[in-house]
Amino acid sequence: MFSKLILDNLKSATPKSVFEVLDSPSQFREGRSTFRLVKQGLAAILILQLNGCGMETYESSNTGTKTVKEYPFIYPKKTVVEPVRKYYSRVQGIESFDKALFTPARVQKIFVREGQQVEQGEKLVQLYSPLLSQQVDVNKAELASAKADLILQEKELARLEGIFLQGLTTKQLLDAKERDLEIAKFSVVQAISKLKQAENELAETELYAPSQGVVAKLYLREGSFVAAGTPIFRFESTVAQKSTFQIPESEALNISIEQTFELVLPQTGEKHIVKVLEKGLPQASKTSLFELSVLFPEGLSNILGMTAELHIPIFSDPLFEIDYSGLRYSISGDSYVLVYRDQVEKVPVTVVGFSDSAILVRGLIDEKTHVISVASSKLGLDLREFN
Repeated sequence: MFSKLILDNLKSATPKSVFEVLDSPSQFREGRSTFRLVKQGLAAILILQLNGCGMETYESSNTGTKTVKEYPFIYPKKTVVEPVRKYYSRVQGIESFDKALFTPARVQKIFVREGQQVEQGEKLVQLYSPLLSQQVDVNKAELASAKADLILQEKELARLEGIFLQGLTTKQLLDAKERDLEIAKFSVVQAISKLKQAENELAETELYAPSQGVVAKLYLREGSFVAAGTPIFRFESTVAQKSTFQIPESEALNISIEQTFELVLPQTGEKHIVKVLEKGLPQASKTSLFELSVLFPEGLSNILGMTAELHIPIFSDPLFEIDYSGLRYSISGDSYVLVYRDQVEKVPVTVVGFSDSAILVRGLIDEKTHVISVASSKLGLDLREFN
């Protein structure tokens, strides 16, 4: 009676296949045999649990009763490292430009060195231009002459107005003198404008830092002659940093402004999340590559000039690793997995890569999906229904 109770309890908690060899009447004749069979049953249960066999129930289409059915299954594992395409560039300031003059000059004094950190308004280079200095002197003389002529015209008009009141001159001569006075006033204004322009151009020979930054490169040294438009130095702002990458059209079309990506500095191993700042269109005369500029987080002024590695994911949806036993192929060659969700279902997947122990796939699965891993011949299903 005791052995019968134990076996009944084992049967209620164990797959039917375990007791297929325990149901003959001869196995219940002696107590020792019974307990030996009990131990064998417990061992079978333990083996099944260690092998990860899932216990599921389904409605029998013939009898309408629930039958215990076992399907060995595996769980997909979400991969930590996603496949990406890598693009390389250099870190530069948000303001990065070469400074040049509109007129020829000579480098008189350089106050900084290459790579030196500077503050906004700090004087960097003093240039000397004889032409600009001479132009300022000429414009000052023209202004003085125009002012003297204006004073003379004012006096002439006042004298002529007195004569006109005495009836000793005509109205025509008075009007002509008033026009001469207006021309003299215009000449003064014009001379002031020319002088300001010359002084501004002369002031350009004193070069100051437009913001906090770094003197990235000095193209000339003291005493060097500077032709008009020739770069004198390159300035990199440290207020914020960016990198500009050349990417193909197929990649650029799926990227939007403000989108974020992971960026790595290979030299230090630092990882940063950067934001898309600009997406420049390709030039007609060059290869069809877009210019993608990304903005770094604040407070990274020490990374200027370093190599930047931008990671753009190849796939937008997550990737999972599954055992080789879980992958199947249809007659047409399409890959899929069988999962158990109240019933056996076919879920198409795309194979991305292989390793020694797993396959990398993408599809409508997650880390809680029961992917059936038993061989097709042992499923007891007509797989043609899933093809």
